Order: sequence, then structure tokens, then C-alpha cells
Amino acid sequence: MTPTKHMLLYSCENLPERRREEFGRVKKTRLSTVQAWAIKESLRNLWTYQLPDLAQIYFESWGQAIRSRLKSSKAVEIMFPRSLLNIITIFKHLITLAVSESLNSPIQMIKKKACGFFNREHLKIATYFHCGGLNLLPVTHNNAG
Repeated sequence: MTPTKHMLLYSCENLPERRREEFGRVKKTRLSTVQAWAIKESLRNLWTYQLPDLAQIYFESWGQAIRSRLKSSKAVEIMFPRSLLNIITIFKHLITLAVSESLNSPIQMIKKKACGFFNREHLKIATYFHCGGLNLLPVTHNNAG
């Protein structure tokens, strides 16, 4: 049997067709990594809820399920109560940090290319320049008429 590590990085819907049969056999094993994968996949159902109360009920029941399965889930158990309110807040306000996180990567690349910025104003200008979505082509005026 080939190593399962790379297969377990896929979600069910993204698993390549050529690996489906093999993955079906691996899922039937009692490997703890397969159990951890199944737990992770079950949490993805949380994002199908739209009402905060229903999401909280699902999240709490999911937390009880992970406690009973793997010894390695102790860190998740500790983090779990602290994360519940933050996760439920997403359902109440429908706001995530995705936009700011998507901007962070190019800004970090700008800083890396410049070997750091000693002046905040220069960093701000470079960020506006590279992330501002400006059309930097020369403006042409059509003087017909």
C-alpha cells in the first residue's frame, strides 16, 4: 500500500479519480490519521449552517465527538472552549479576516523584496503602488475633432 499522507491532505470532493479506490481501502483501516481526517472532514459541515444557534449546537456536538476518539486530540480539546465564541461570531456578523489576510501576503512580499522598510511612509507608498490595482499605462487623449 502506498503512503497515505498525501491522500489525507485532500477533501473528499478534491481527491483525484485515480486514487479513489485506494482511498476507500485506506478509510476502512483503523489508522489514527484516518480517524483524524474523518474528524476534520466532519467539522467542514459547520460551515453549511446559517443560524448561529444551530452552528453552536453542531460545533458543541462535534467537540464531544472528538474527545472520545483520539488521544492526540488533547490540544484541540483545550483550544475548543476558547474558540467557540469566536467561531459563532462569524455566523452572527458574517465577517471574516479573509480580505485582510489576502492583502497581508503581498505586503509581506513587498517588505521582503525591499529588505525591510525603515520609513513607514515608504512602505505605505509601496503597498499602494503594488496592491492598489492602478492602471499604470500612460493616459492617451484622443484629440479627434
